[in-house]
Parts: sequence; structure tokens; C-alpha cells
Amino acid sequence: MVLFDMNQKLNNVKENIITFDVFDTLVIRNVVRPIDVFDMVGGKHFRYTRIIAELVARKISKNEDVTLDEIYHFLPKKFKEKEIAIEKDICKPNPPIYEIYKNFKVQGKKIYAISDMYLPKDVISEILKNCGYELDGIYVSSEVGLTKSTGNMFKYFLSKENLLPNDVLHIGDNKHADGEGSSIAGIRSVIISKDKNMLTYLNKTSDIALKGFVNHGINKIIDREEQIGYEVLGPIIVAFCQWIHNRYLEFEFNKLFFLSRDMHIVFDIYKKIYANDNIEYMYVSRKSLHSALNNDDGLRNYLKSIDFKGNIAVIDTGWRCAAQPILEYYARKNVDTTNVGGLYFGVKTGYRYINRCSKSSACFYSSKLDMIKSQTYSSLIESFLGYNENKVIGYKADGTPVFNIEKKNNECMAKIQKGAIIFAENWLIEKGNASISTKDIIKAYKEIQDRPLLSDINIIGDSEYDDVETTKIVSYEKTGNIKKWLNNLRFSAWKGAYFKKSFKCYTPFYYGYLVLDSIYLSYLDKKVFYGKNTEDLLLYYK
Repeated sequence: MVLFDMNQKLNNVKENIITFDVFDTLVIRNVVRPIDVFDMVGGKHFRYTRIIAELVARKISKNEDVTLDEIYHFLPKKFKEKEIAIEKDICKPNPPIYEIYKNFKVQGKKIYAISDMYLPKDVISEILKNCGYELDGIYVSSEVGLTKSTGNMFKYFLSKENLLPNDVLHIGDNKHADGEGSSIAGIRSVIISKDKNMLTYLNKTSDIALKGFVNHGINKIIDREEQIGYEVLGPIIVAFCQWIHNRYLEFEFNKLFFLSRDMHIVFDIYKKIYANDNIEYMYVSRKSLHSALNNDDGLRNYLKSIDFKGNIAVIDTGWRCAAQPILEYYARKNVDTTNVGGLYFGVKTGYRYINRCSKSSACFYSSKLDMIKSQTYSSLIESFLGYNENKVIGYKADGTPVFNIEKKNNECMAKIQKGAIIFAENWLIEKGNASISTKDIIKAYKEIQDRPLLSDINIIGDSEYDDVETTKIVSYEKTGNIKKWLNNLRFSAWKGAYFKKSFKCYTPFYYGYLVLDSIYLSYLDKKVFYGKNTEDLLLYYK
């Protein structure tokens, strides 16, 4: 028995017959645990009864393994076909093993599948065929009544194919069944590593298939920042893009404008998914909009150059959403029929500008309760999305954007964004237009916001957060001064991480602070922003 790293290559294999295990070897399921399949069939209650039914069937069976029919002797038959359909749907080829399989094929070796599985042989055969495998034979324990772990399945295989043990190499993931079982029959084996449950923040989502997909991807990534991007930011951005596209069709916008800099990565991913939509990346900042107070020719000419007119929408993280009314104010000076909608990640309770346009809405934080709860949640997502590019500070008279000279490169956030892009590319290749629930996926963001791992805080916490002034995402320093501690908390973009860093554990004080801070910020936003006209808003942002 040889333990095999999936990054290695199987070279110089002397055996002419190769046998593979099926599940977690030739194919992988888009689930974190095999029993998650039962949840997908009938929910948690069914999962428990399905497990018990299999245990009873095995206890009374006279064979070494049981069939699916024997298991469903104790269950409603309607679930059997559903389980088979789900198994067919969630199985996909295991990429590194598929490459090994193709290499053996080129070498002219005969290849068989040997599986300890209750599914019928014809179902497993169809799964393998759908995954691109063409095999010389398939042996399934449910059909033969023998298992690999006893060695009897391997002995049966040798007898049926008239082979000697030295003719065969077996590849599988289970040390007991594939390693020790093949050894009993005298067959050399290679044991591969299989995916572990590496999910940190996605566990609370109810989408089992999404969790499985993400977990398989994370297992291929070594860098922790990229793993965070793959697990949290990637699914959020894809869900956000899907939501934007649906609004694009629903409201019949003639063009979408993604505002710099927070929407750069969203824009890049949106282009990959919806290449036919009419979209543009727009260079706008609070400072560049304020510069138009003194001379608006530059901004107006810039808006003309990007065709900012008609039934259009701006895309941004949102919360106060100040850019939307200001841009509409100047766009109407060019074309007075221009109506600017806004599609946002979230909005705050004090903000009422999107009510001016019925074609404006927020994706993740839109209900009144969400708005209150999200008062302190905007900074972390803005840190994740904030792009490493120069900030636009104004416009030349002809409309050409002017950028600041200083460019800050945030290596940590760049890696998180890289992980998000890898997720989006993988999702597009394997899932296409399959939707991700916005209500479900936001749970992962709430989890990293409220209950982050201390190790992740240490990796990300020193990254810079660029708002009115540049601070650290977690402005933590050890101090016994309560006033200084509260001041650092105030300037930390990642409140949950600040509390975790301070107390080294979760504390109810954090949630109490969130409630009080959210109420205060909601009151402040209403007092400062509610009822403001566009000119007053521009003066406020000076």
C-alpha cells in the first residue's frame, strides 16, 4: 500500500491492469459529506431514517453488502428514484484522477472500476459514463454480494478476469477497503488523499451542493487568503452578479455602470458571466464628484463620453448611495430625460435617495430589519472589494479622468480577490447559470463578520481600510484604557474581529455593541441625510 499525493504523477507503472475505486476516487460528489445526499433527498428527518434503514438492512443481510432495494424495503419507494437522480446529478470527474486515467488509457492499459456501493451497477455505469470514463468492466459490491474490505471482491475480480495479483494495480481513497482489502488478495495499491471538510464560514448555508462545490475547490488551494476568497467573496459576488442581471432584464436598463473602485472585481466577474450585457466601468469617487461643484464641465463631458444617459443604473456597494442622485443631477444637465437607477449590495436606514427611482434596490440588505442590522457591516465588504488601483480625483475639461499619483497595493486583499475570481471561473465552467441564493450565501459573510477565526484575523487584520482616512481593518492594540479601546473599536472596519482579538473568544458584549451602534448610526444617518437635496449632499461630502 502506497500513500499518494494528488499533486504527484503515477509514472513507470509496471502493471497492465488498473482498477479504480469509484466514489472519492474516479468521481467526487458535490457534497461535503456523503450523508448530505440524504438531506437533498428528503431533508434532515429523512436523513436519519435513511441511515437507520441502511443499518437494519446490513444487519439482516446474508451478504457482505446490501442493495438499494434492500435499504428501501423500510422506506417510501418514491425516495429511491429521487436518490438515484440526485447521485447522477451531483457526481463529477475527479480532475487529478481523470488525468491519471487518461494517461493510462494512452498507455493501452486495461481499466476497471471496483466499488463498495449499494447503488445498482447500471446507475454507477451511467455516472461513470457521464463523467467521461470508458472502462473495460465494472464490479459493484451490491451486485456481487462481496466487499473490498474483506478482500473477497478483489479475489472475485481476479477469478472472473483470469488474472494474477501481480498483473493489477488498485487505486482508491480508503486505507482499509482499498489498501488492506487489496493487500489480502495480493494486489498492490495506491491510496490517494481525499478532500477534507475545510469550510469555515459557509457551513450555515442550506445549499448542500454549493457547500460541496466550494469545499472541493478549497482543497485544491494552499494560500489561506485565496481560500477565504473562494469560500466567502466568490459566491457572494457571483450571487450579486446574478441578481444584477435579473434586475437588468426586469427593468430593461439600456446600460449598467459599475462604479470604481469597489466594483472593479464585480465588473470583471460580471463580464465573464454575462458577456452580452451592455455594461461599463465608470471612474467616479466622492472627491471627483465634489470637484464638479467648482466646474462641472469635466464631469459632464466624461458622462457624455461614456454615454451616461437614458434608462441606466449605477452598481455600487451602496449603504448611503450618494453617487446616484449626484450623477443623475449632472447627467440631466446633458440629457434631461435621464433616469438613474441604483443596484446595491446594501443600504442604510437613513438613506432615502433610491426611493426617487423605482428601479433601485439592494441585493443583500434591503428589508428594514436588514438595514438596521447592516449598519456596521459595510466596511468589511468594502475592504474585500476595494481594488488596488489609483483613485480618480477629478476630470479634465474634455472629460478625461484625473487620478491621484499614490497607488496602494494591498497584497492580502489581492489574494482574497484572486480566490474569488477562481471560484467564479470554476462555477461558470461547471455550473453555468446555476443560481446562488442571495439570502443563503450572505450567511457566510455574516459568519466571517461576526465569528472570524483568530488565525484569519491575524492574516487579514493589518490590511488597510481606505475611507475618509486610511486605517487598519482591525485597529487593535493591547490597552487597559477603556476610552482608547473604544476609540480603536470605532475606527476598526471589522468589529467582530476586534472583539475576538480583544477577548480571544466570542462574547455577548459584541452583539450588544452591534445593537447600540446600529441604532446610533441609523439615527445619525436619518438626521444628516434624510431629506437632503443634491446640492446639500455635495456640500456635505466636501
